[in-house]
Amino acid sequence: MRLAFDISSIVWSCLLGGTDIEGKKVEFEGKSVQVNTAGYGYEKVINLMVSALQEVGVTPMDCLLVPEGLNSKAPRLMIDKLYKAGRGRPQECYVEFQKLRDNLIDVWRSMGAIVVSQDNVEADDVLAW
Repeated sequence: MRLAFDISSIVWSCLLGGTDIEGKKVEFEGKSVQVNTAGYGYEKVINLMVSALQEVGVTPMDCLLVPEGLNSKAPRLMIDKLYKAGRGRPQECYVEFQKLRDNLIDVWRSMGAIVVSQDNVEADDVLAW
């Protein structure tokens, strides 16, 4: 049995959920936005993933990690220019996301997980395919 994770989805969920006391508030599009640290998100995402492993009885080497490929939204944006419009975040959020994503992938890959991505395709489409 294999367990597959849509990495961008769970990283964003864990990074954006709650308030990190080590995080900071930044101004973005006229409002104050909380930016949590990669360290805060890491603890949450590890707990989520380990819980999933335990629930189905697998180990990290039984896992597929599926991050977004480069230009993953491009095909859908050609069809609908407003696809995922309004989901912008402060640059600081993207910096923390990238740190967390890269660290997570490095750690899980070192434990035998397989990483699969495809440019111009979103992670959930890679999983469905």
